[in-house]
Amino acid sequence: LTPGRTLYFLPDYSHGNPYQKLLYENFEKRGVVVKGLSATDSVNLDIAQFESGDVLHIHWINILFNNQTEDSIVDALNDFKKKLLQLKCKGVKVIWTVHNRQNHEQFNLEIEYKFRNELSNLCDAVILHHPIIEMELKGWLDDKARIEIIEHGLYQATYKNDIGKLEAQKKIGLKTNALTIATLGKFKEYKELAAKLRIFKQALTESELSATYVVAGKIFCKNTLAQVKGFNNDSLVVVNKFINDDDVQLYLNSADYVLLSYRDILTSGGFFQAMSFLKQVLAPSLGSLKYYVTDGLNGYTYDNEDQLRAILKRLSINHEDARFAENLVSWPFDSKTNS
Repeated sequence: LTPGRTLYFLPDYSHGNPYQKLLYENFEKRGVVVKGLSATDSVNLDIAQFESGDVLHIHWINILFNNQTEDSIVDALNDFKKKLLQLKCKGVKVIWTVHNRQNHEQFNLEIEYKFRNELSNLCDAVILHHPIIEMELKGWLDDKARIEIIEHGLYQATYKNDIGKLEAQKKIGLKTNALTIATLGKFKEYKELAAKLRIFKQALTESELSATYVVAGKIFCKNTLAQVKGFNNDSLVVVNKFINDDDVQLYLNSADYVLLSYRDILTSGGFFQAMSFLKQVLAPSLGSLKYYVTDGLNGYTYDNEDQLRAILKRLSINHEDARFAENLVSWPFDSKTNS
């Protein structure tokens, strides 16, 4: 990229997600024009607007599969590849940051893997967020792909972070000394949050767990909504709405741990969001999470529901022990009698 040239990126998901804004702001300071393409413009991809020296940066390719059928998807993907080749002939560089191993809905995977293989070979560079992710993608990543490693950044300068745990809990109406777990985000089927709610419900019912679970974000998954309705316990707090940037600190700072829930994941923005607030995470051992999370240091990883349940039980017991110790050290101390 050189000053005066344009960086186009697709799709533009900057509304509600600071990732792309933070990624590009320094380009703009250096005189590069940055333009995001809507989902519709991303699919249609107007070749005429590009000039030699411009760059097209591809992010999530799920948009290419939206509203497609078994009969139409191959032609749609071929049309997109043809446009990329036309751009390269015009002197436009094509870059792809791989955020996901596959589409979250796992729709038409055979077709998608073939397309991903061809796209990784066609691009001038393929950006991965962690050096070991290349192994995670060996099922479809082309051997000739030109790999660049640019790790995912943190969000410290993006969100407000000026209140402590007690104040945050007060603002969202929590009145508890129990272990507090929080999960933030948009909750769709692939997040598998319904299963985590079921684990909490069972553990609370069987008196294995003393904890409060805070779920904050818009819920689109019917199974998750059903679990919420059946959760007759004060130990669950659900805020079913879009969480604006200024309120993120309320839910993260109120928690002792952040629970990350996915069916499959390659790179988790939620992990870096939690790290920005210095919060330990409970994360599935998937994708780059298993390389970023070290048990006992910045969180714990789990492979299945039983492991997560055991972790929650242990953390709850340790939390109670820590509170008991706090009460002990607050008792009056007589230095003359050492008692």
